[in-house]
This record gives sequence, structure tokens and C-alpha cells, in this order.
Amino acid sequence: METIVGRRLAQYKIEAVVGTGSVGAVYRVEDVNLRRPCALKLLHPAIVRQPEMQRRLQHSVKNVSRLSHAAIAPLYDYGRKNGRAYIASAFIPGISLRHLLDALAARRQSLQLDEILHLAAQIAEGLACAHQRRLIHQDLHPGNVLIKRLDRPARPDEPALQATLTDFGLSVVPSGGLQTTPLGDMSRSLPYLAPEQCVGDRLDGRTDIYSLGVILYQMIAGQPPFPIQKPSDAIRCHMLEEPVSLRVLCPGLPTAVADIAAQAMAKAPDGRFQTAAQMAAALRQAATRLTSADIHLFAPQQTVISLTDHITEMGRGTAAKPKTPPVVNGRPRQSRPSPEPQTPVYQARASDVAAPVLPGRSSPISASRLNAGTVKMPLPAPAAQQERSTTRAASYGRITITQPGHTPRQFTLSQTRLIIGRRSASDIALSDLSVSRRHAELRRVDGRWQVRDLGSSGGTVVDGRKLTPQQPVPWLPGQTLRIGAYTLHWAGATPPTRLSAGGERLSVNGNRFPVDDERLLGGTERSDCVGEARQTAVSRFSLTVWPHRLPGAGICRVLVQNEGDLPDEYTALLRDESGRLRITQPHGRIRLEPGESNTVRCLIRPRRRPFTGVARQHPFIIEVRNRAGVVMRDTAVLQNRPVLSVGQFLGVLFVLFLFLLVLFAILWLFLRY
Repeated sequence: METIVGRRLAQYKIEAVVGTGSVGAVYRVEDVNLRRPCALKLLHPAIVRQPEMQRRLQHSVKNVSRLSHAAIAPLYDYGRKNGRAYIASAFIPGISLRHLLDALAARRQSLQLDEILHLAAQIAEGLACAHQRRLIHQDLHPGNVLIKRLDRPARPDEPALQATLTDFGLSVVPSGGLQTTPLGDMSRSLPYLAPEQCVGDRLDGRTDIYSLGVILYQMIAGQPPFPIQKPSDAIRCHMLEEPVSLRVLCPGLPTAVADIAAQAMAKAPDGRFQTAAQMAAALRQAATRLTSADIHLFAPQQTVISLTDHITEMGRGTAAKPKTPPVVNGRPRQSRPSPEPQTPVYQARASDVAAPVLPGRSSPISASRLNAGTVKMPLPAPAAQQERSTTRAASYGRITITQPGHTPRQFTLSQTRLIIGRRSASDIALSDLSVSRRHAELRRVDGRWQVRDLGSSGGTVVDGRKLTPQQPVPWLPGQTLRIGAYTLHWAGATPPTRLSAGGERLSVNGNRFPVDDERLLGGTERSDCVGEARQTAVSRFSLTVWPHRLPGAGICRVLVQNEGDLPDEYTALLRDESGRLRITQPHGRIRLEPGESNTVRCLIRPRRRPFTGVARQHPFIIEVRNRAGVVMRDTAVLQNRPVLSVGQFLGVLFVLFLFLLVLFAILWLFLRY
């Protein structure tokens, strides 16, 4: 990022760097003409030069400047100076929802349910205001939502918080879908894209409603509904897969709240809320029906905190503690230990806030503190944190970890919860790139081990069955756990056989090899025998085609996913047995690593379109063949519609008949008179 702090651009004096986003850098500036603070976004020249981005920018600036809503950051100015385009908007002293959710998820904490619903309702109301002006956000994700504390609640029945939307219309997702060249970095946007955005279909206000549904899901569950890291993941998950129900992740969640999130994330736009105002009304109605137990006990595995109290306590140098749980059935609900009051929750990077964080009602953070790159904010420490015992940890068995071409190693299970991942700080660190940074979790529950995939890119497999992300399953002795290039087995701890020193013998019987008795000496001696089991690699892949029915010429998409153990290459071929279709075949071979997927697009159109008649169905076959010659097939249909249907053709004939009749009448009258 270029250093221009202290300089002047147009009437704006640049005071501090706030951060960078997908379309440009953000600075805190002062408008020297009006003497007010602003947020100045200096756009990347490479992005602004693209015609599609220029159209979006002009449309966004023209419409956002006319909006006036508490949930939309006001836009003040747009211009060019020294060849650089910039946008000046209001300076919002708030917390980035993205970084707040990341910090809460890392510490297994959650906001109160009433705060979640009110914040989501405010976002929906801001979207409703924009949609009335035919303005779609198109890039709604937690990084474009800021939360600030108010002196008093905007409504009597809601917390003193305000959610504000930024970056309207500045999406870097191409209009042609994720298979076309992106306009910029899409990594933050992919988990929140609507299905129609993934494939380049027509967008409307319901597109933003889907994105808001994903945000609501993440605010409640502490994680997005799908583990998405690349465009092919987004297409597969948003188009084809169903998220884990919120009632499964949070059993105490009211059904009405889970239904709102599910309806907002419907695959088809017609299945969602048809307007953002409808969703806002549903959220506020659900919030009014919450009981005290609903607010605090919907996520039993997490510590529930109040964001309003937390921001208030920030100005006093302490953090908000979880509220005392309500009495349920005559007994107080047990909760986790109270967190320590002065533990920092996170270091907010400058790219995660559109303005410095204001602690309580104190003055803004100085520019020198912003230039340090981080803003430290206190929040409760995780409630599960306990004093470490100095006694020797109990042993719950041992894991044998094998990797082809490497010596097997063993790991003693001495904790009840372990994280497996590529990070060196993981409890079980696996360095191969096929392993995600936070890949899986092992947890001992009721004397048994459970394994949970943490949304890894390559997946976690137990005895050949790929786990659903975030759903724990039992891991029994003898079962094979496969994580990337590694295979893990575990055996329970068994008490060692104890013999009195020098007084007993241990005998072993064997067939076809000699066995001698060995006298055991005093003291403790340990021997390990390590072996390696070789497993035959499995070649397996899946094929998904959509749409299965094309209404005329169009694009058929073919998704191929490698579900085997080895890298493989695939060839896709579309065949028309009737010879009535023109098919643009995909070029080249598709190379996929284990767990990877890719989508190819094929243009299909009829060779001849009839002038009239009825629509004809032309089936075609999709074949995908791997390197070993294994073939998978699927079928789809192109509907060849005539230029004029039978009814339309008869209508044209009738109009022509009337025209000739009128012409004949005029001619007859002319000849007679």
C-alpha cells in the first residue's frame, strides 16, 4: 500500500490508513472545506479501468448518494485526482462484523440472540431502502458491515447498537458468474454469494437476502454454513448442497429463528423472502417472542456475551462478563466460569474496520495508534479456560500416524480435546499441504472419542466415509481416520502387565519360529514395535450436471469432483445421438487433486429452430472418463421451442385475415363510389 498519509487529495487531508479491501485502500481523512472526518476509499487503477466495474461504480455512486438510512453509510463525494478515482463517505466509528465473528468463533463465544436478531433486522431494513431505489448490494458479507454503539437505542425494544452497510455495488464478482475472469480478489465474498451469482443468472433484491441469510447463520452458529475456499467450492455448495440445520448445531434455538435463516438461504429466489422488508419484519417479530432462556441458552456449547455491555465496558478498561443465566425449572442453569476481565479478545487489523474503534464514549483513537497496524480490544476470555494442572496428564490411548514414504510416528492422547491441522501450534501438527490449517477436532465425550471436520478443504474420512463438516461422529478403535496424505489409527490405553522384579517369568508360545524364555530384570524397560500398513488407493469421482433441462440454447455446466485417494485426470464429452444439436465441447483434460472439483461450461444450441409447431425435446448425454477409463454418464434435455407457437401462429393468421378483410372492404367501397 502506498504511503500518502499526511498528504492532500482534492479537499481531503489524509490522516491515517484504515486498511485495504478488494477494490482499494481506505484512509481516514478530514474534509478541509467542511471540517468533518470522512472515510476515503482510493480505488485500484486496474479495477477501475475495467468497463464492467466502471458501470457498477457509476450506478452505485449515483444511487447511494440519494439514500438516507441509518443502516447505510452516507456517500459524500466521488471524483478523480492525479489519475486516481476515489469515493468519500461518512466516517463510521464502529467494529467490523467480520473480525468480531472471527474472534468470537475462536473463543467459542456468541452474542445474545436478541442482539443478533436486531442487528440482522437493521441490515435487512437498510437493504429494503436500497432495493426501493433498484440498487443491489451484490457483495454483502461481514466485512462490509460495521457495528457501532449508540448513546440510546433507536427503538425502545432493541439494544443500543446500529449496523451500517458499506461498499454498495462495489462487487468484484463478474456478472458472468464464477467461471469467468474475476474483477478482483473474491476470497471474502465466496462464502456469501447467492446461487444465481455463482452461475451468472439475473440478480435482484433476493440475491442480497440470501447473503444476509448466510450472515445470520454465521452469527448464530459461529461458522458459515459451507466451508468455501475457492470458486468451485462456492458453485457446488451454494447450488447443490444443503447446510446443516441450525437446530442441529444449536438445539436450544427457537424454531422460528431457524426457519428465518433457512428461508433466506433457499436455493431458488422464489423460495426466499421476496423483499428485505419482509425479512426484517420476521426478524423483529421473532425477537419480541424471545424468552430470557432463549437469549442466553440457545448455544449451550458457547459462552453468550452482550455486545452492548462489552462496548460500554471497553471505555472503563474492563470487558463485559457473561450475564447470569436464568433459572430454568426452579434451578439455575450451570454455565462456564466467569472470564477474566482484562484479557484481550483480538487485534483488529486495519483492513477489518472502516473506521477506528472507539472505546465507549471516549475520543477517537489517534492516527499514530492506527499506524501501528492493530487496535487491541478487550473481550471475555474463553469460559472453558481453566488452570493447568501440574500433575501428570491421564492417558486416553495412543494414535499411530502414517504417511507414505515416511516413518510412522505415535502420539499419546493425554487431553480430552485436540486440534489437528497444518499450523505448528496445533495439538497434532501435520505439515503436508493436503491438510488445512485447522482441519479436524478430536474430543473425548462420555469416555469415547469423537472426530469433527472443521470445514477443511480436502475433507476428513473415517473408514471410507467422508464426514459432513462440523458434525461430530464417533471414532472407534480400529477405525481408519484419513486426513489429507495421513492415515491415523488409535488404540485404547491398557494397563501394563506388572511382574515382580526377578521373581516371575513371561512365557510366549509360537509356531514355526523358536521361542526362548527371558528372565526379567529389575526396573522398567519399554520396547515399541512399529509397523506400516499399506492400503490400495481408490479411484473414485462424481459427476453433477445442471441444469438438466435447457429452455433453448444455453450453457450446460458439468461439475467433476475427485473423491478418490490419488490425483487423476478427466475428460468430459457431450454427445447428441439425434444429430440435431450443436455442442461446443470442453477443451483439454481436467486434472484434480483428491477432494478437488472443477466445473466446465458447454454451449448447446439447436441446429435448426422450427418456425411454428410445438416444442421438441432433444436429449443429450454427458460423459466423464478418468485416466483409467472409468466412465460416468448423465443425461439432460434441450427444449427446442419454435419461433411461434401454434397459438401465436393462429393469432398471426387471424390478424392477417382481418387486415385483408379491411383492405378488401376499402377496395370495394372505392370501386363502388
